[in-house]
Amino acid sequence: MCALFNSTANTSSQLEYKLTYWPRHMLGPSARRAIFEETGPRALRKENFLAGCNEELTHFTNLDDKFKIVWLFNNIPSRDEWERKSGSYLLTVSTRKFRNANMEDVIILSFCSPFEAKAAMQREGKL
Repeated sequence: MCALFNSTANTSSQLEYKLTYWPRHMLGPSARRAIFEETGPRALRKENFLAGCNEELTHFTNLDDKFKIVWLFNNIPSRDEWERKSGSYLLTVSTRKFRNANMEDVIILSFCSPFEAKAAMQREGKL
């Protein structure tokens, strides 16, 4: 099933759930130590995101790194909501790698707020 619209959170503990779906600033110090490497949040166009996805839309690949696709707070949009967004629509993305080998590395998605979108456009020199 497509991860973009799969509403099943498959985690074995509350800590794993928080590490997978919550933003870093909402994690406690001990939870943060479980994160090996993290990037973002940053803006990424929907079309660029889809170009890095596998056919099933379950994983995103960036160079040699492979990330399971999840939504921030497990707040998954409907298929209609996703399809209404154009290819140039900006997503907020963060990647997270874990120290625990049993946890799959993730890319955490959310729809950009207008403020985030404007800031990203200014950084790219388009405003």
